[in-house]
Amino acid sequence: MMENKEEKNRRMREWRKKNPNSSRDFCREHREEYRDWLKVWRLRNPEKVKESARKDREKHKEKVKSRIRANNRHLRENKCVECGEIENLEFHHTNYELDEGFTVCTKCHGELHRGN
Repeated sequence: MMENKEEKNRRMREWRKKNPNSSRDFCREHREEYRDWLKVWRLRNPEKVKESARKDREKHKEKVKSRIRANNRHLRENKCVECGEIENLEFHHTNYELDEGFTVCTKCHGELHRGN
């Protein structure tokens, strides 16, 4: 007999409470394996990849416009405002609608998004 959706969700919530780090640990252990699989999947499914990208652009129009504006002009600073790096610079948006933000290197940009 198939269980109903509410019962399944309830059981999953209970399991997650008892095992709070299991999905994170699983992801860490299988990260490289997943990346390899994803590369192959993208090569085999180019139309699905294009459609997914189109939907993402449609869903996040303001972010796309801001990225285009940031890429079409020079970065506002010629070094990372966090660590001073002068290579691999990116623009971190603090407000996409007003196109506000600052220049950071790839490493610092990732740390900003991860909250470190």
